[in-house]
Parts: sequence; structure tokens; C-alpha cells
Amino acid sequence: MSINLQRFVSSMNAHPPAYASDFEVRIFCNIGRSEDLTLRAENASLPGRSVATTESTFVGPMRKLGYTAMYSEVAITFILGESYIEKEFFDKWIDAIVGDHRVKHSPGGERFNAGYYDDYKGTIEIQNVNRAGENTYKTRLIEAWPINMAAVALDWGSSEISKLNVTFAYRYYEHDENDYQGSRHDCNDNLLDFLTSNVRRFIS
Repeated sequence: MSINLQRFVSSMNAHPPAYASDFEVRIFCNIGRSEDLTLRAENASLPGRSVATTESTFVGPMRKLGYTAMYSEVAITFILGESYIEKEFFDKWIDAIVGDHRVKHSPGGERFNAGYYDDYKGTIEIQNVNRAGENTYKTRLIEAWPINMAAVALDWGSSEISKLNVTFAYRYYEHDENDYQGSRHDCNDNLLDFLTSNVRRFIS
């Protein structure tokens, strides 16, 4: 079936495409000031999720049953300033998780004690915007914390800006219902248009 060019153009005008560059990241945690990280977050991704399944073979062929959601980790890349305060921020956050032995050099094992979950979990918001700079779609990572901070490569022969890649674990993500309620209505309308068009084609 060939595409209806007029309907395609009309749809794209009514609902312009999203651009991967139109987003910002906000981090909320107990570590310290994080507002500047919003301006430094160069690369991010909307999280994915899958369904964990179990197998049932009561009668006939096997049937897979879903029972819980599984959430993929999210990586964010930050542009580093020459004082490396962005890296220090995440070093402190990881200190709160695994102990402050990075900065405390006194003998004894207490500096290796793991932190309390409630003290280091945070929230990360990935806010999508449109071409006019208006907020459109917001994803909130609940109980987020850095699970991996990648090494930062240094090279005398390079003139590239240094960047830091941080991978975050989280319990689940959520959206405000108003963020997608309009889109759900539009999908229903498009489905109705599609069915109506095909019924008319079949009758004629």
C-alpha cells in the first residue's frame, strides 16, 4: 500500500518530529549543587524496559506469562570543565555508596563501609522540549544512583574536549499522566481514521 503524501505532510505539520538534540537533564540528590550539570549533559537516552516472563505448560504449547518490569540502565555523557568539578561531583556520589576511602586516608575499615540506600538514591529527570523550547515529554528516573563512572582518556596529541560518561541504575521510571494523555487521544483518532478509510475502500 503506497503512502498518502498529503496525509503524511498533514500529520507531520500537526505533530512535528522530535529532535534528539532537544532535551535537558536535571539531577536531584543529596550530594550537593547539581544545576550546572544540566548545561553539561551532552548526551542521554530515554530508558528502555522489558518484561520478565515465566513459562506455563498446563495444557498444549508453552505459554509465556509476564510478571514484572525490567529496566535498563541509562548512560549520560557530561562535558568536563577544566577544574573537573563534574567528575568530583560523581566521585562524591559514589563515595556515599561505597565509603569515603577516596578522600579519607586514616587507618581502619570504617572508610570502606557502604552507605545507606536512602542517603544516596536520587531522582533524574530527562526533559524533552520542542523546537520552540517548550517542555513536551518528561521521564523521571526514580531511586537513581551512579553504578559506573567511566575512565576519562587523556592524550597529548588530542585537542578534543574531555567528557565523562556516567551510567545510572534506578528502580523504575515514571511519567506525568498529562505528558502523554494528548498523544494517546491522537493515536485513537488516527486508528479510527485508518479503520474508516479501509472500510470505505472495502465497500466501494
